Amino acid sequence: MTENSSKAHDHSRCRQVRDEASEYLEEGLPAERRDLLRTHMARCAPCLAFVDSLRSTLDLIRGLPPQKAPPSLHRAVQQHTQLDNGKA
Repeated sequence: MTENSSKAHDHSRCRQVRDEASEYLEEGLPAERRDLLRTHMARCAPCLAFVDSLRSTLDLIRGLPPQKAPPSLHRAVQQHTQLDNGKA
């Protein structure tokens, strides 16, 4: 029996999966939360598909070669950091 059949679907758990998917994939969730998400995804095909898609996207991004930031971005970040530290 799936969550979408006779048993009411817990949409709040779907929101939790979306909100915590990155932490779940990076193994940054406490065991109890991770287990709750796994249990939900075992019964909710859309949530499982979402997490699988995010996993694939992250794998593709990790496979890209590193890129250097343009000098203008580097300067802007330095200026912003100095402003935040009261140095400018």
